[in-house]
Amino acid sequence: MSIKSKTVLVTLVVCVVTWFMSGCDYFEKTICVDADGQVRGGVVYLPNQEEPFTGKNVCVYKNGQKAKEGNYKDGKKDGKWTNWHENGQKRSEGNYKDGKHDGKWTNWHDNGQKISEGNWKDGKQDGKWTAWNRNGQKQYEVNYKDGVLPPSG
Repeated sequence: MSIKSKTVLVTLVVCVVTWFMSGCDYFEKTICVDADGQVRGGVVYLPNQEEPFTGKNVCVYKNGQKAKEGNYKDGKKDGKWTNWHENGQKRSEGNYKDGKHDGKWTNWHDNGQKISEGNWKDGKQDGKWTAWNRNGQKQYEVNYKDGVLPPSG
């Protein structure tokens, strides 16, 4: 085997090993939808594309701090999403299903204290929601049913 053939073979092996060690997500698209995407009819597309975007969304602040991270499936938010304040503290975290809030969501003040926590079902607040002030003191609890607060009394 010639030196040139050995060099090509070694280069190929290094590339394949690097690809596998990096999580095999080489072909998964990662964009910042806020900067790179287009919303058409409530569905996200890449510019000049006819198919809705499927892939990872990662956006950063000008200071390099991550601002948001989550996935899109068929142009809609899907799965776990996390948002951060510019200072690096989490802003919110929860799940989407078919583009709608779904399951437990938690929101935080920029000082790291919780703002609110509660459940979503099919894009509507559902069940117990709790809110806190900036010092971490509980402010109130309410119970939603299909996005509506039942009358008190």
